Amino acid sequence: MSRKRWYLLMNGLVAFWLVAASAIVIAHRFVPNGNWLMVHLLLLGAVSTAILIWSQHFADTLLRRAAPGGRVSHGIRLLGHTLGVATVVVGMMTAFWPLVLAGGILVGVVVLAHVVVLVLQSHGALPARFAPLVKYYVASGIALAVGVGIGIVMAHAQLPAEWHDRLYPAHLAFNLLGWVGLTVVGTLILLWPTVLHTRVSDAVDGVARRALLMMVRGLVIVGTGSLLDVRVIFALGVLVYLAGVGFVAAEGVMQARRSTQWTFASWSMAAAFGWFVFCTIAFGVVVVTASDWGAAASGVGWLVGPFAAGFAAQVLLGALSYLLPVVLGGGPEASRRS
Repeated sequence: MSRKRWYLLMNGLVAFWLVAASAIVIAHRFVPNGNWLMVHLLLLGAVSTAILIWSQHFADTLLRRAAPGGRVSHGIRLLGHTLGVATVVVGMMTAFWPLVLAGGILVGVVVLAHVVVLVLQSHGALPARFAPLVKYYVASGIALAVGVGIGIVMAHAQLPAEWHDRLYPAHLAFNLLGWVGLTVVGTLILLWPTVLHTRVSDAVDGVARRALLMMVRGLVIVGTGSLLDVRVIFALGVLVYLAGVGFVAAEGVMQARRSTQWTFASWSMAAAFGWFVFCTIAFGVVVVTASDWGAAASGVGWLVGPFAAGFAAQVLLGALSYLLPVVLGGGPEASRRS
């Protein structure tokens, strides 16, 4: 199969989940768990599928080495993820927890297999300046496995309400800040200056290392705060995470000031990043100022919409509007049409 046909086929899965999410947005009042479906068809369906596709693409490019199993392994992982998400969706719509459990386990196995492939691909790869960015994808995959595990527990009908409220912010943190956030930040470190047609400074390597360390530490502190039942620790973790994001944001602003190449892709990614920072700040503030975990869980609920639509959907469309024409090829005119 040609490179062009491969990427069209694989990104057809992203389009499928986007269409499904759009349909639920229109009809969610008449569908069981409609609000849950709107968010998860976008994030667990479209966005996660895009992450599995493009993180492998960037790993291949940055490491200059083919992944173990090649396209066959990649296709199997994408198929497994699609089946897992579909099973979770059916389980939630029918309120049948064993289906949620089975689908969640399949999604978790797929993402951990993705992590293993990236780690094996990294070992023995030729030295390359931006190869360490693959560590962002490894860390984000581990975060999703944790987030999915929390989600499976939360979906059980017999889970006490106080535990559900306490786990909900952690579920959001590991899925949105971990899986999506780490992937997006790691990708934008290289993609942002590429889209802007500006030079990558010599400081980027150090910025990338410091940012990853702070963001991962922040997620660990967030998880610790949830386990210890201490919201202040949870909020501290969000603050540490934000400090890591700040390193990348500062470098990105300097690159933007040097560029005159502003397109739909660059405006979309800039706006999405702004929503991401705003929502993350609001996330920590809501949790630390709430009277208890129940108030925190209900308080952060309104942030899911801006996180999903303002950040995740917008960065997905912006990035794909740049990446798809590049991989499909055909010259400048074909890229503009794409």
